[in-house]
Amino acid sequence: MISNGIRFSDINFKNSNLSPLEFALSEFATTEPLADNDLSKFEAQENVYLATEDGIRSVGGNLAIKDIRFFIAFQIVRIKNAQGVELTDAAGQIEHLLGKVLKNGSDESQDTRDKVTALSTTLS
Repeated sequence: MISNGIRFSDINFKNSNLSPLEFALSEFATTEPLADNDLSKFEAQENVYLATEDGIRSVGGNLAIKDIRFFIAFQIVRIKNAQGVELTDAAGQIEHLLGKVLKNGSDESQDTRDKVTALSTTLS
């Protein structure tokens, strides 16, 4: 799968020696001001992870990429919020996605989980 020039192999956490959320914090980091981040790049990265997850799911494989996929969605919502995009869908709310990231990354270190939580308060 390629989305907007991004291949899964370019952003596959298994090519790293970091934990999935440590990788996500590094690979899918935002810059300040948050509104200036390239939303289309984050959306393309999410598309690639969604397609890969669908492929894995279709063969009954391990969905160890869910925490990363939710993290990317979390970052997208943060960027949209900073850009003034009104999000009314409950699944697209920062608190909801933070919960999904933390639930799926429950085996991550507390320090890593705290870094993700801290991002939920940086919305501009």
